[in-house]
Amino acid sequence: MGEPTFVVNNKSNRKGVKKWSVNAEKCFAFWAAQNTDCAACIRTCPYNKDYRKWWHRTARWLAGTPLRRLVFALDGYMGYGQRLRPDGWWR
Repeated sequence: MGEPTFVVNNKSNRKGVKKWSVNAEKCFAFWAAQNTDCAACIRTCPYNKDYRKWWHRTARWLAGTPLRRLVFALDGYMGYGQRLRPDGWWR
């Protein structure tokens, strides 16, 4: 809730990036209760990107305009939020 900030909730958050951060450690109990630790909500959130890349910064800006639906559709089309194979994740 509120505006994006530089506040880091815990060690799971990226430092130095102004954004909405999640408290993954707090959410872990919920994931465990659901018998999963997929973090789908974090992985698919268009606001949870590496903003060192210009296209992510542009998409974040566009998400606040009437082009919001287009940005979300492009996010899915580009494959963001899809589950990675474990060996791809750890490389």
